[in-house]
Amino acid sequence: MFSEVGLQSQQKLKNASVLLVSASCLGTPLALYLVAYGMYFRYVKGLRVNNVVLRYMNRDESPAFNLDDVHDASSYHIDAQKGEDAPQFILKNVSKISIHEVNDVDDVKVENAKMKEL
Repeated sequence: MFSEVGLQSQQKLKNASVLLVSASCLGTPLALYLVAYGMYFRYVKGLRVNNVVLRYMNRDESPAFNLDDVHDASSYHIDAQKGEDAPQFILKNVSKISIHEVNDVDDVKVENAKMKEL
């Protein structure tokens, strides 16, 4: 719960949905990589995410983190819920990514990746 956002507004957010309309065959696969239930970062250099706890209100098969065009980033000591078939991270066009002590993810350093799920 967010104290800055009223209960009525939080309920509206919870019930919201997104429609992705595409005239190409890219629409369906693209929809899988646009969202994260937790944090989405794009066009970032020098990112540090440490000591974070993420929980969802309803079961969610989205990843906790989506990093798109992120470089020189580290994540340390993350406790995030994970859907049964969902990755914790989606990495797209990234370099020098370091992930340590994240539940359900082995410690890893990724030098470069066009597309990777962890």
